Order: sequence, then structure tokens, then C-alpha cells
Amino acid sequence: MEINKGTYGNQNISALLIQGLESSYLISNSKNIDVVIRRYALLNSIIDDIKPFSDSDLLVSSLSYAIDKYKNDYPARGVDDEKISMLFRPREFNMIAYYLRSLANCISGFSKQKMEEIKLLKMEKAKKERVKEIIDTIDKVRLELKTYCHSDDKYNITVQALDELEKQASVLLQATRIIS
Repeated sequence: MEINKGTYGNQNISALLIQGLESSYLISNSKNIDVVIRRYALLNSIIDDIKPFSDSDLLVSSLSYAIDKYKNDYPARGVDDEKISMLFRPREFNMIAYYLRSLANCISGFSKQKMEEIKLLKMEKAKKERVKEIIDTIDKVRLELKTYCHSDDKYNITVQALDELEKQASVLLQATRIIS
């Protein structure tokens, strides 16, 4: 979205900021890697669009309105300091570190959910399919990390955690074969 700073009004910036809050919530809470990837791309675009306003009163008033509206529309969702900082100081906010943490949280939640499903399944084929889903999702996360987060200081430890998750999934599959 291309912005003309001279004609971009409070309402338009507020709408972008609300989309930013919604996207950051989904990125932080989703177990679906495709949602995280798509919403991060949208959030990155929003951040780029609001950067020209980062030193203006227009951003301050728009963010205040956006937070109030967001809290009204989604009373169960909080607006934490990280989300505010991301939108209020878009030039200083470390999007790479944020994305790395979000990817790690997503795969962790997804893997735990699938591993619990595997424990409850009876058929070997269904168990293998769940393990394949975990491994395929780990591969997607690895690609995203390598493409966008390789410069972050937590990159290597995050990749090691992915390796461990993959091992856990394989061990779980082996254990279910023995029990079956």
C-alpha cells in the first residue's frame, strides 16, 4: 500500500494500526504456520506504511484511537507493550526477533497439539500422518527462519529446538508402534 503522507488522514492510519494489532495478535497466538506467515507479511507491509508517520502527532492520536477501538472490539485480547512499541516506534522495533519468536511459539504449540493427538490415535497410518504434518511444518518454519531470521542472535538455538521437536515426533511414533 503506497501512502501519500500529505493526504493520509487519522482514520486511514487508525485502520492500518487496528489491522496491525489484529495481525500481531494472530501471529502471537496461532498454531497455524500459514496464518503466521501470511499475517507477518501483512504486518510488515503495515509497519512500512506507518514508518513515515513515526515522528508525527498524527501517529500518536491514531494509535490511541486504534488501541481504544481494538480493546472495545476484542475485550478478551490485551494490547501489550510489545504491540504498542511495534506500532508506535516502527523504525526501532526489531521485526526479525519478533518473527523468530512468533515462529518458535507457533511450531511449539502446533507440535504439542499434534503429539497429543498422536497419543490418542489407534491407527498407525493416522499417527504417521500426524508426524508427517509436524515434520512438514517444521520444514516450513526452518525455511522462514533461514530466509528472514538468520541474522538474529537466537537463530541457532531456535534451529536446535526445531531439531529436538523433530526427534520427539519420531520417538513418539516409534513408541506408539511398540504399544500397538
